[in-house]
Amino acid sequence: MYYFEKGLRFECTQCGKCCMGYPGYVFLFIDEVDRIAKFLKISREKFLEKYTMTYATFYSLIEQENGDCVFLESGKCKIHEVRPYQCFSYPFWWELVTSEKKWKARGEFCPGINKGKLYSREEILKILKENPYYILLDIEPKT
Repeated sequence: MYYFEKGLRFECTQCGKCCMGYPGYVFLFIDEVDRIAKFLKISREKFLEKYTMTYATFYSLIEQENGDCVFLESGKCKIHEVRPYQCFSYPFWWELVTSEKKWKARGEFCPGINKGKLYSREEILKILKENPYYILLDIEPKT
């Protein structure tokens, strides 16, 4: 049984908090690189050179000096419509939705958690199952 059996509420307030102020990684698959590069009207090579670093075998977006995402500008994401799946699926990350303690702790940070739309167990499982990072890591949520 999962913590999210009865669903979880979330509504993005577009506050940008999840994109700012602390170090981390936003991993990218090559199809995401290509999609974002096309949106920015630059080549894959230029995008990789200008906006990413390599971490292990992955590409990750670089950060601004203050820890904010490289694409965060005036509190808004410059690539919101083509943002990586890691960003799109937030806060429905395995490590958050399977732990009441972690979900509540993240809710103290993110003003959209426990507000807005109620996502059903099935909707959350769908988001998790479509996440390419979990597929790669062979994490399979049970239905």
